[in-house]
Amino acid sequence: MLFLAQQLIPTPDVPEPDAARMVALVLLFLAMSGGAVLATMHVRGRVPPWPFVLVHGALGLGALTATFIDLKRDEAVRTMPMVAFGCLLVTALGAFTFFALRLMKKKVPIPLIGAHAAFAVTAFIVLLVDSFRDG
Repeated sequence: MLFLAQQLIPTPDVPEPDAARMVALVLLFLAMSGGAVLATMHVRGRVPPWPFVLVHGALGLGALTATFIDLKRDEAVRTMPMVAFGCLLVTALGAFTFFALRLMKKKVPIPLIGAHAAFAVTAFIVLLVDSFRDG
């Protein structure tokens, strides 16, 4: 039935992203959603609970890994996934800094949280745009 529907309904000539790209986008979206909650808690002076922080980090690490897999899926040099991967690496460095500061019981500077978020959002947008551009 699905085959018949695919034959009857014309589809635009947009490349479909592969599984690793879709996993990266979903994990990154979930991590960013959780990050918005964590940032809000931090700005309001509350200390986010460790389980929530660790789930956020695991989602981010999963997105980084899926982006790396997407980057290495073929031999071609693909600039946009490389940019996204670089942004996620910078984001991960910020995350390790947050983790270290929290272990030392120091407050994480709000500008650092903003930079961490900006790099994550940039990576998400770059991956999303690259998923739906021609050729």
